[in-house]
Amino acid sequence: MKAREGWIQRLLRGSFFRYVVVGATGALLDFAVFRTLLPLVQDSMPVSGKALANGTGMLLGALYCYTLNRIWSFKSRRPVLRQAAAYGGLLTFNVFASSGLIYLLGARTALTPSLCKIIAQGVIFLWNYLISRFWIFRQA
Repeated sequence: MKAREGWIQRLLRGSFFRYVVVGATGALLDFAVFRTLLPLVQDSMPVSGKALANGTGMLLGALYCYTLNRIWSFKSRRPVLRQAAAYGGLLTFNVFASSGLIYLLGARTALTPSLCKIIAQGVIFLWNYLISRFWIFRQA
């Protein structure tokens, strides 16, 4: 039991706590861009407009998060280009997964696009930490 508590405490003090701070502020940036763009494109492009607003918010949020996660959360010293390419691949997957979730939730429920976006962000947050910590920003 002691070993497990030590592991959890180290995780909270270390990269996970910093990742949560960066992720939360990055999610706010992403959501703010999404909410700003959505009214501008939703009427003229009902389906693709949501994807455009979502993708733009995710891209700006991801650039912010990549930079701070590399420097602060994981304190990585590994080659930038390799990490940026891996992070770009993860971002590409996340844009499609998030846009798909937003579309499916919106089509099958009475949830607003904003609430669908928040749910999608929560799902993505969980797998992003694990992939970032143990693959993209792992220590050499």
